Amino acid sequence: MRTPLVLVCVALLAAGCADDDPDSAAPTTGDAAASTPTADTADEAPTTTGATSTTAAATTTAPATTAPAIELAGRTFVSTAVTGFELAPGVQITMEFEGDRLSATGGCNQLGSTWSVDGDVLVVAEIASTRMACEPATLMDQDTWLSSLLTSDPTVTLDGDTLTLTEGQSSITLAAAP
Repeated sequence: MRTPLVLVCVALLAAGCADDDPDSAAPTTGDAAASTPTADTADEAPTTTGATSTTAAATTTAPATTAPAIELAGRTFVSTAVTGFELAPGVQITMEFEGDRLSATGGCNQLGSTWSVDGDVLVVAEIASTRMACEPATLMDQDTWLSSLLTSDPTVTLDGDTLTLTEGQSSITLAAAP
């Protein structure tokens, strides 16, 4: 009945060799094969139980593609179209991105905040504003609408010199200022 002992020794030696190979995983507790003879009859050969060896198929992952970063720093844009809000006649929205500072005007007050782009989202912190009372009152409504749009994490796209901010049913399209 030396066969079970030989199988255990071979299994332990194989497990020990795996430690020398950095490409193979070292066995964990309970992974080593153990030999257990069956007790049905004395003439039967012992059976081996324990962990089976498996080889994982090599997988290849395609390199991740990331959209190019949207570069707004150092640029000024002027509105060309607005949806979701009607601007007062003759008024354009201006947005200037300097470093991490955003300055904007919707026709009355000066709005300012910090900004960043996260993927395709424009992230604008709480906006500070001057407090001028402008006539007609629709100019102050524009400031409120613009401030709300900017702080709502709008989707941002930059196609050449055309900047578009979109949130829900509202959007503003701006062209780079000369």
